[in-house]
Amino acid sequence: YIALAGKFPGKSLVDINIAVFGKILGKAISILYAFFFFSLCFLNTENVTSFIVGSIVPETPVVAVGLMFIFVCVYAVLKGVESVMRISTIIAAIVVVVLLFNTILSISDMKIDNFLPVLKMPPLKLYTALKAQIFIPFLEIIVFFMAFPSLKKPEKIKKPMLLGVTIAAAILLIILLRNIGVMGNLVEYFTNPAYEIIRLISFKD
Repeated sequence: YIALAGKFPGKSLVDINIAVFGKILGKAISILYAFFFFSLCFLNTENVTSFIVGSIVPETPVVAVGLMFIFVCVYAVLKGVESVMRISTIIAAIVVVVLLFNTILSISDMKIDNFLPVLKMPPLKLYTALKAQIFIPFLEIIVFFMAFPSLKKPEKIKKPMLLGVTIAAAILLIILLRNIGVMGNLVEYFTNPAYEIIRLISFKD
């Protein structure tokens, strides 16, 4: 992504597709990407609403929660990319603090036996699981190419992008280790293991 951004400075994903594949094929590929982004929107909305309704407010209609979520997203888009990026920085900082806080509180519930035996899973199954963990979060960030034309200094994208991906990878790793440490094999039986682990936290004397 960084190499593409450096080779096509100031160009969006659509512009890059047209420059590489030509006007007709480039637009066709861009339509496929647009379909991918819209699919993610529906998937993320469904994930958020099902979690909130299923775990927090079971008596609330799914449509009501979904509409509120969509309203916030539309409002953020109307405010522009710069506003989204600024609030994202604040949200990211809050996520890191909350994650570290509840991970520390979960240490007493972790068991070293839950990490053993290491690499017992068959290589093909391990590859499949690893592929999903890498592809799902990190391939989606190609959507940021649509915001690249709005950057004031596109030549300085390398450092913040690497830093962002590194922080995201570290957060995912901490979450996975915490979930496995506390739940072990039970992780696969919960839709939202992180939420269940936080519910297990208790303040003892």
